[in-house]
Amino acid sequence: MFRVLRLGTLITKMNVPENIKALFNLFKLCFYLCMSLHILSCGWYVVCYINANERDPETGRLLTWYSPTDWLNYKESKLFDEDYSIYAKYSISLYHAVLMLGSNEMGPVNWQEKLFCVVAMLTTNIMNA
Repeated sequence: MFRVLRLGTLITKMNVPENIKALFNLFKLCFYLCMSLHILSCGWYVVCYINANERDPETGRLLTWYSPTDWLNYKESKLFDEDYSIYAKYSISLYHAVLMLGSNEMGPVNWQEKLFCVVAMLTTNIMNA
């Protein structure tokens, strides 16, 4: 009854020159990349926020991830403070989502962060392939 047209099918059926179709395909790829990075960065922030104040009962060490700029002085970290700008938090998370896209080391601390990094890096490696 209803026919669903996919974006790729719609682009191939357009009555425009091939170079315009290629440009639309490039925009589609960039849109998908930006959306996947946005989802990855929001997911990374949520996973890190869940354990923001958790401590190891034996050592008393914090079990939360800190961005590499905060590793040297983790007690002064402002990533999870309420007065820290949401744009700054998002930019940090987006930067690390781009690092996950390239399979760089993230420095996860607890098992939730490690599991998220494994799944994210496997997914982004499949996307890169």
